[in-house]
Amino acid sequence: MDTTNQNFASNAKANAGLTTGIIGTTLGAIAAAGGLTGIVGNLGGGGASKEVAALMAENTLLKANAHADAQNAAQMAWNARQEERLDGQRRDIDRLYGLTRLVVPNGNLNPGVGPVAVVPAPLPPAPVPPATAPDVTTLANAIAQAVVTAQKAAA
Repeated sequence: MDTTNQNFASNAKANAGLTTGIIGTTLGAIAAAGGLTGIVGNLGGGGASKEVAALMAENTLLKANAHADAQNAAQMAWNARQEERLDGQRRDIDRLYGLTRLVVPNGNLNPGVGPVAVVPAPLPPAPVPPATAPDVTTLANAIAQAVVTAQKAAA
């Protein structure tokens, strides 16, 4: 699996988080100093500017998270397409290996040492057919002959 683009979404999320932090800190500092009081102070007194700054920071964070989520989804879709493409190429390569055999010319085997030749291995010997069992008549005759021979030897 290709790992070169895996940090794409996490980098974007980190950048969005950093930007959100900077914006939130700046707005908080301005609100704490009373800098926005003149602009939004009429909405509800001095506390309104702090609430507006907090809401703006929260809104920015939500937008950054949504953007990072969209980038993560896009990256995951791209990774899936690439993996499918690579799987197809792997299947094609496996199919080709099944159709072909590696052939190395004799001249490329151990060059510089002397003449080299590759010869096919000899064929294995033909299988020997199993021995046939004698028929019953032949077997009975052999037993009778052995009995007669044993009786003559005993007498």
